[in-house]
Amino acid sequence: MGYRSHVVIAMREEIVADFLTLMATNEEVKELCITEMKSDAYSKGDLLIELNNVKWYDCYPEVIALEKFMNAQDNKNYRFLRAGESHDDMTEEGDYIADCLYVWQPSPVIEMT
Repeated sequence: MGYRSHVVIAMREEIVADFLTLMATNEEVKELCITEMKSDAYSKGDLLIELNNVKWYDCYPEVIALEKFMNAQDNKNYRFLRAGESHDDMTEEGDYIADCLYVWQPSPVIEMT
């Protein structure tokens, strides 16, 4: 099954058009995010993406593209949270809605054979 994470990305209206351009030009990002997007989640025009039990590996092309996109943004325009299965595996970036956006850790998956 692999190591899983819960990922939440929130972005202000100011960068949503750039994100939609990224999705239009990157099929992997589109496939990962398209069904998990919610607009106007916290304020008009913003975008919220919640990815549950996703394999978020730094070597995956969609993860590389999303991290590159977020790293190019001003911290005030986005919030990125990722919680892995380990209790100490948590990543937080950006300041947008930092006081009201949370992510929980996924339960480890045990395969029975």
